[in-house]
Amino acid sequence: MLPCDTWAETTPVKTLGSLGSAIGRRRRYLKLTQQHVSFVTGVAPGAVSRLELGRDDTTEFRVVLLVTNALGLDIELRPRGEVHAPPRRRKSTNLL
Repeated sequence: MLPCDTWAETTPVKTLGSLGSAIGRRRRYLKLTQQHVSFVTGVAPGAVSRLELGRDDTTEFRVVLLVTNALGLDIELRPRGEVHAPPRRRKSTNLL
């Protein structure tokens, strides 16, 4: 997926369940099946299902990254309680 200039709602993830729920919502929004996500990522269909259910605390982070990337999701880390803000545009120091 290409980056875009639009803002999207962020979803705080504090549990495996909330991570899986967010992933499942995104997959359904894109009208994709778990089987399709499995095919695109090379992750077993059962692993996609368990990830969405938040029931498998042994899921490798690599699998999380594969699935979120395939669904066009970003994982961002920020200090808890901080508001996400767009990056400031730097003033050009180039005088040419």
